[in-house]
Amino acid sequence: MELCVRGKFFNGFCRTPSSFGAARPHPVSNRYLPALRSRHPSLARILHRAKSTGNDNQSSGSDGQSGVSTSPSSGGIMAELPSWGVWALLGCYLGWVYLSTGAPGNPAYQTSPETIQEFIHESVSLWYINPILSNFNISILPDFPEHPVAEALFTFIVTWDVMMWPAMVADKQGVGVKYKRELWYGSLGLLTAFLMPYMALRLSKSNREQTDEIPELPSYSPAFGWFGLVIFGASVAWILFARPEFGDLSSRIDFAVTRFNSERVFYALSIDCLLYSVFQFALMEGAPLKYRLLPYVGLGLWLTEGKTKE
Repeated sequence: MELCVRGKFFNGFCRTPSSFGAARPHPVSNRYLPALRSRHPSLARILHRAKSTGNDNQSSGSDGQSGVSTSPSSGGIMAELPSWGVWALLGCYLGWVYLSTGAPGNPAYQTSPETIQEFIHESVSLWYINPILSNFNISILPDFPEHPVAEALFTFIVTWDVMMWPAMVADKQGVGVKYKRELWYGSLGLLTAFLMPYMALRLSKSNREQTDEIPELPSYSPAFGWFGLVIFGASVAWILFARPEFGDLSSRIDFAVTRFNSERVFYALSIDCLLYSVFQFALMEGAPLKYRLLPYVGLGLWLTEGKTKE
């Protein structure tokens, strides 16, 4: 049985009941739309909108059949895997460096008073300001000599952390990270324990998709870079020549090897240097590869140029 419509504009249009749901061009809109536009503009506009809506529905249906999902939650777990991996690495780091009895030296909860005192002395000698002033008898604080290799390592890694701030400001993936400044402040004291959480947060899918902003290195970046390079040169000189009462170069090398294998703070700072090399490579996206692959010095040179991209 067929249903037919006949009239001025619907001459001989017939459909069977089973074909009403079939997806095929509408004869009214295809054959008679020009005539409708001239005589009945309102009806023509209604038919045109109906035709456009049908095409959109067919397109969305075909996308669904192809298996391509546009849902924002699609791939959510896979997108978060890099961030979860860094969080897992942080857990391993804290467990091994702070709590483990298998690493060299005592865990954090068994830190000796001598280790705390040495840490305070190295903090007073940070950037070698107090020892140099004490040498000229113009320092307010007395000089507390520690081994120059330990003093240089402490100053080196803290300065490296200072130089990380401009790189964090220019980090596109970290634009959406909350409490970035607070994490950096914390890293000045506990280094990797605070900087690694930032590295995990910047890889989170929610933070990556918050903005399309392309940040630039701040205007003060060259000052940070030059400061870091000067401290690097001073640290090398401090290891080689400072405090001659601690022996020659071979004695200082022996001290570094012995301390790495027996003292937890020295061991932790050495591990931090390795991790900071990885952090630097990740944060310096867009910088010349030769700078990204050169730990510490490459970051300093990049900051002195003040250019985010090559």
